[in-house]
Amino acid sequence: KALTELFIPKSVTHIGLEAWLGGGNGNFIAGCTSLRKLEVEDGNPVYHSKNNCIIETKTATLFAILENGSIPNDGSVTKIGENAFCACENITEISLPECITEIGSEAFSNLENLKKINIPESVTDIGINAFCNSRGERVPDFVEEENGIYYIGNWALGLVRKKLERTGSDDSFSPVSEDVLPASGAITIREGTVGICAHAFSDSKMQTVTLPNSLKYICANAFASCENLR
Repeated sequence: KALTELFIPKSVTHIGLEAWLGGGNGNFIAGCTSLRKLEVEDGNPVYHSKNNCIIETKTATLFAILENGSIPNDGSVTKIGENAFCACENITEISLPECITEIGSEAFSNLENLKKINIPESVTDIGINAFCNSRGERVPDFVEEENGIYYIGNWALGLVRKKLERTGSDDSFSPVSEDVLPASGAITIREGTVGICAHAFSDSKMQTVTLPNSLKYICANAFASCENLR
């Protein structure tokens, strides 16, 4: 956590997720909250840097960003990559530019201090657990709850979850929460919703679902393995 500057030479053409972690969620700067300068050498064929961001040039994907960084709004970034904000533990507010069309899996999932984020109308795809902790242990303050469904802006995240009691001696991998389903088995997604996030309702025991006329985007596996759907 004492690292303050990082310079990536042009010879580096592949940076893997969890490269320096040895496990857990994140990318190669996860936990480096003291970093204040992130730079890629000019001439790198895969990555470039701007505003303390690392960007995968060909795919226009934000690969990593620092707490003092800002996403370029010049069109050079159209996707927020997986775990891109993993070194931003203290960040409280995020503003995404209108050029963003896709948000990757777990992009903001472990930002415990995040209080506000905007989802621009340009976004058409949101990955699994983009905002919520993957095990359901924490729901951010900016997530709304209405009629048993979580929302962020005009996007549906999934069913409200309840915590489970964990009594086993080795429960590190056991579920800590589960979906709360109405007794009728029927859910209604509110009017005005434009998208349903990836895996939002997967494995649910719901029997019926009513979709709003405003809906435009249903992301991958949104209703996967819903075996009780009629």
